[in-house]
Amino acid sequence: MMLIKLTCVVVFTVAAIALAGPTLSPPPGPVTESGRFGTRSMIPQLPHTITASGSYYLGANLTGIAGQHGLTIDADDVTIDLNGFALVGVPGSLEGIVVAGTHINLGIHNGTVRDWGQHGIMLDGGKNAVIEGVRMSGNGQSGIFADDTTVIRSCVSVSNGRDGIVGRTIVVVDCNVNDNTEDGIEVGIGSVVANCVATNSGFRGIASSSRTTIVGCSSSSNQHGIAVFPDSTVSGCTVSENSSGGIAVQERCTVRDCSSTGNGTFGIGVTGAGGARLDGNNVADNASGIDASASLGNLIIRNSAAGNGTNYNILPGNDVGPIGSAATSTSPWANISF
Repeated sequence: MMLIKLTCVVVFTVAAIALAGPTLSPPPGPVTESGRFGTRSMIPQLPHTITASGSYYLGANLTGIAGQHGLTIDADDVTIDLNGFALVGVPGSLEGIVVAGTHINLGIHNGTVRDWGQHGIMLDGGKNAVIEGVRMSGNGQSGIFADDTTVIRSCVSVSNGRDGIVGRTIVVVDCNVNDNTEDGIEVGIGSVVANCVATNSGFRGIASSSRTTIVGCSSSSNQHGIAVFPDSTVSGCTVSENSSGGIAVQERCTVRDCSSTGNGTFGIGVTGAGGARLDGNNVADNASGIDASASLGNLIIRNSAAGNGTNYNILPGNDVGPIGSAATSTSPWANISF
């Protein structure tokens, strides 16, 4: 019996050695990390210029230098993973991240860009970009300046010297902007802003050029809540306690299913050459509720208003559903005043 036990131990030991294989040593020189964005190169210090396509990451917080940009992108097809770390500016520094010339297919993810003397992220010339999960604060100009065809998602931009997020034809989704000196979010022609929160801006919470869509957003405690130019749509938004107007639109805009309360001048106001549709909104406790006192030829139906200085301030020449109480209204297009 003793002999059998010893034989088993020897066989097991030999098998384990065979399975383990030879001992391997890593190759000399730096090893590039492989992460969720593929094989990546670490950014060692600032300032730093990226001149080759690829994926880059931070391994620590990095601090800028006065008179210099932090990261300069001078290549197409570049992804930067901040990796939970921060790019930190100093007094007199320039942009935190900037594009040299025109480059396409850029990505910036997952970290902080703060305290730069100019913009936090400046992608003027950066096309087809995605900025996701980035926090901006304390930058001398805007937190993010984005060029055409950029998607900005799940970002926070607070206490910047100009706008929180500004861009041309862009998509902004699930972002929070607060305490910025000028606009919270400002976007250009054909943009989309969805499910964002804008508070305590010095000027407008959310502002857009023409042909834009703003949906599911909240804008409060700004000078103006939401302001859009012609041919735009504002839907499902909550706007409150802005010192001037709640939602301001121009001709051929649609405002649908919004709530606008406690604003200094009006809940929803339309100006311009007409063609706007104000449909199914609720306005309460504003100086003026639904205000079309400077525009003709608009359609105003199925709204409700309560506690405003004037619930409905509408010029003749607009197409308006009957105004009355819910108990006595028989028209499906009635505007309720209560």
